[in-house]
This record gives sequence, C-alpha cells and structure tokens, in this order.
Amino acid sequence: MSKVYSFRLSADNPREAQAIEVINTWVSQGYSLRYILTGALIKNGNVQENSKQLVETIDRLSELVQAFDKGVGSNDRRDELTKLPVAFTDAMKKSVKRGISNT
Repeated sequence: MSKVYSFRLSADNPREAQAIEVINTWVSQGYSLRYILTGALIKNGNVQENSKQLVETIDRLSELVQAFDKGVGSNDRRDELTKLPVAFTDAMKKSVKRGISNT
C-alpha cells in the first residue's frame, strides 16, 4: 500500500522558491512529481553517504599535515606515511621508457 506525503512550498522562502522552479522545469519536461521527488531523495541520500567518506578522508589528511608541520612522530613513521604503494611503483617501473643519455 502506498504512503501519502503532503506538504506546501512557499514562494516567499528562497529555498522553497528554488524548489518550485526545479519542480516546474522537470514537470514541463514530462516528469511526474513522484519521479522528481523520489530521484532527489535517493540522490541526496547518496550525497550524504559520500560526504561522510569525504569528511573522514579530509580529517585524516589534516591530521597528517599537522603531524608533518609539527615534526611529530619518528622519521620511520613519516617514511611509512609517504611511501607509495608497491603496486603503483611496480606499474611505474614497467611503464618507464629509457630516456636520452649524454653518452
């Protein structure tokens, strides 16, 4: 059984006015309100999930930058953090072509 959601949008509210414009544009292209809202909600959910991962990555990078700036940690730890993955370096070695030599 379907569930009914009902709400009003006010043209006096800038955010809701923008939503009204978006809805009208999509409806004029033949899309139903149900299709528009369902798609927007699903997309918004994915954005929030991706945003959480992005925030975690930025926080980790921020911690690393602060550690490097302060000189915190041993040189071994710094080497470990800046070391490139073996798979990457192996791929680079395989793709490198011999350059011009002076001899």
